[in-house]
Amino acid sequence: GPLYLVASSSCGDTVPYLSRQLAALHAQLLSVLTSKVEEVFARNAGFDLRSLLGGTDRALQRMLRGATSSPSLLLQAPPAMRAPPALH
Repeated sequence: GPLYLVASSSCGDTVPYLSRQLAALHAQLLSVLTSKVEEVFARNAGFDLRSLLGGTDRALQRMLRGATSSPSLLLQAPPAMRAPPALH
């Protein structure tokens, strides 16, 4: 069955911004999960996906929290990289 992702905001984030957050979350989930997911869901559509994530829920939460402090997701731009001190 399909995987439904839902977002809400208590700080007035726009729908397009929340959609981009969900798209980033979806991409991260796909990178963590394997093809075994389809087999598991075929056998049990109500399977709790969290057990397959192997503790990555904290990393996903950090990614989403970081999205609020980083303009790269809002601007749909690559994140800024810090220059080494030698280049200053």
